[in-house]
Amino acid sequence: MSILSKRVVTLTVILAGLLVAAFPTFFPDSTDETVRIFVVIGCLVSFGALVWSWIVLRCPHCGAMLPLRGWADVYCPNCGKKAGKR
Repeated sequence: MSILSKRVVTLTVILAGLLVAAFPTFFPDSTDETVRIFVVIGCLVSFGALVWSWIVLRCPHCGAMLPLRGWADVYCPNCGKKAGKR
């Protein structure tokens, strides 16, 4: 899986978690308990995606963490080599 694919998956799952957290706001009859459940689940999903990105977005040459943002080719901030497919 390429670095771009890992970034897209991470950002998609983070967005999905935020949408799950905001889901009860679309329904006026939501109880406080329902809102809390959706917010907790959405936050756990988003946080899980961040943890996953910290684990897999690494430079294949030196193992340093790569930045999450950006869509272009990535160069490692530690060693300066191009981080391609892993």
